[in-house]
Amino acid sequence: MYRKRQLLLFSVLVIGLLALSACQGSGAQSCGPDLPISETAARRIEQKVVQAAQTSPGSPIRVTVTDEEATSYINLRMNSQTAIERPQVRFEQGQVCVSGKLTRFGSIQPMVVARGNVTINDGQVTVNLTNATANGIPVPSQFIAPLVQIANDYLHNQNLPVNVQTVDIVPGQATVMVALKPQ
Repeated sequence: MYRKRQLLLFSVLVIGLLALSACQGSGAQSCGPDLPISETAARRIEQKVVQAAQTSPGSPIRVTVTDEEATSYINLRMNSQTAIERPQVRFEQGQVCVSGKLTRFGSIQPMVVARGNVTINDGQVTVNLTNATANGIPVPSQFIAPLVQIANDYLHNQNLPVNVQTVDIVPGQATVMVALKPQ
């Protein structure tokens, strides 16, 4: 039960980030200078989740993740699940920026930058992509919308036993607060 709760909590935490990286793609070719990727930073996320999972049932669970931790975790633990080579994640005021080289669409491998935010409806996270570029060229919304819909359908069909209460994104970090759903 403890391990299951730990995995579910972490899933909620990073699912928004994964959805953004699955959607891809702001005039710039990156979100900023490359962040270091380290095993230590990836482990810090896991430690935070373990600590959060020890919260008493019914209590809100709050976890804060930094740019470096999110970037390291996605690169070292989840890279095979993304369509971006060496993804970089930066938390900006109210939004997330994900950048890297798109690798799963044949021989064309553009640098993509995607910026978006998340909203919460009935305890579920919804991804809103605000803009995307490929090699610095804006990607038309008619190409982005179906990918965002697929990501949101995936998120909403997970049936996680938690309600997301808040997601606060400020420069350098994101804080997620969840509560277990009543059984």
